[in-house]
Amino acid sequence: MHDYQRVVRYSKILLEQSSITDDDRVDIYLTLGDAELHINGDFIKAEKCFMDVQQIALATSPCNYHILVLFYESMALLQIEKNNYTIALELLSKVLDIALDYSFESNIIIRTYSNLGLVYRKILNFDRACENYELALNIITQSNTLPKLHPLHPVIHNNLAYTKQLQNDYDEALKHYDLALEIERKSLPSIHSITATTLCNIGLLYTMKRENEKALDTYQKVLVMVNEIFGDDHPRLGVVFHNLGDLFLRTGQYEQAKEYLNKALKIRLNSPDVDADDRAATFTSLGLVNLRLGSFNKSLYYCFQALYIRSKIPETATNNIFDTYSVLARYYLSKSDYCQALRYCELAQYRCPYKSIKLVSVHQVFGDVLYQMEQFDEAISHYQTSIDIQLQLAGRNNVCLAELYLKIQNGFATRQMRCPNDLPLSQIHLANAYTHENRTKEAIDLLNDIHEDQLLSVHHYTSAQLSKDMAAAYYNLKQYESALRILQFTLSHITDGEHYLEAEAHFLMGTICWKLGDKPQTLEHLQQALIV
Repeated sequence: MHDYQRVVRYSKILLEQSSITDDDRVDIYLTLGDAELHINGDFIKAEKCFMDVQQIALATSPCNYHILVLFYESMALLQIEKNNYTIALELLSKVLDIALDYSFESNIIIRTYSNLGLVYRKILNFDRACENYELALNIITQSNTLPKLHPLHPVIHNNLAYTKQLQNDYDEALKHYDLALEIERKSLPSIHSITATTLCNIGLLYTMKRENEKALDTYQKVLVMVNEIFGDDHPRLGVVFHNLGDLFLRTGQYEQAKEYLNKALKIRLNSPDVDADDRAATFTSLGLVNLRLGSFNKSLYYCFQALYIRSKIPETATNNIFDTYSVLARYYLSKSDYCQALRYCELAQYRCPYKSIKLVSVHQVFGDVLYQMEQFDEAISHYQTSIDIQLQLAGRNNVCLAELYLKIQNGFATRQMRCPNDLPLSQIHLANAYTHENRTKEAIDLLNDIHEDQLLSVHHYTSAQLSKDMAAAYYNLKQYESALRILQFTLSHITDGEHYLEAEAHFLMGTICWKLGDKPQTLEHLQQALIV
């Protein structure tokens, strides 16, 4: 008999018993509601069960707030599944208010903070998510009555680690994964599925940090554990095989990547419980591997299989279709079909989530296509955007920027051969790139090598535009005197329709004068900016 059918059958039998108490009925309705929600996926039936819990709470006099809290909590989890995050936050706030007002046990408050963290993570408010996870952890660690190996302790560390990972704060993420693992090893058997999941998360994090040997070592430990616990055809083994395949793909070991991804695909195709997007992810990775190996027909086949699966995923479910679009863009680029390549680049950029590190690769492939089309300005712009996203989201640590800097330099060099007058523009852009990379001396040397008369004949840029950009580059390098000198040049070359540049120049001059301690000049330039 199916698990869901068992729950329904036994719940009906128990509810027919005349001797059961209200607390018993609450437990039965909650269990039945959870089964409808998580096993059967029927939101309407789940909500009906939870509403029965509310009726029991309100029927008592006075109201039974302990039961009411369980109702609000269950309804909040239902709303999370339905992606109704605003309603979920309202319900969880009610739980927290009641629990704090009536001094409920710590476990309910811990669960509520943890659930609030989940909702804030879902709506990409990572700071609030971390704040709530940390509140939950503080209750556990500072309590004298709760067990030191509290069952929620490693769960919350894992959730906090994952949130830090989404913020690309990999060191903090690893710290919390390690804390979760330490608690799990003390409280669980040496081989356990929960420990295997945490190790798998650590392996993925090492992959993202480009610590490939550590990632490989971790995944091999997970393989042994998962194989021993579940056997050789379980979906969890498919996850490990897929992650190993992606690891070898990143390191350029394409045959090994292909081997593990094929193993993952075999398991995922034969497992009905596997998430559709996960299945499509393996097809997409195989598409990229075969593209790297020059098997173009196979690459296209796997990509379209992924596209077909992802096109049928409901809007409320996870869908990383932008990954497939990016691989298809690379496929058509390899065939010199730039029109199709650009189309898939645009689709990838449109579907990629805001604030996602995945935008790095999307802009990179966009730049590659435009570079091959000899649209060097646009290509360089996408490469620079890719670098900016990496620096904003991931910082300079553990992120490989060298390839993108090289592509930018190649773009400048090629454009320079065709448009010699554009040398100053190339030097300013490259100086900005060097500044981001902390190559300060090289950046300053590039800017100092530009003569003012060279700023007068650059294609598609006015002298005021280019000199203002040059001054901003000097400002970022804290070369304030040089920046002020160039800004004087900017002000003397303002043309009709460029008053916005005049205002920007005065504002930047005011900012520099403030940093130099010249308050009268600061006021004068800021007033000029306001007048303009």
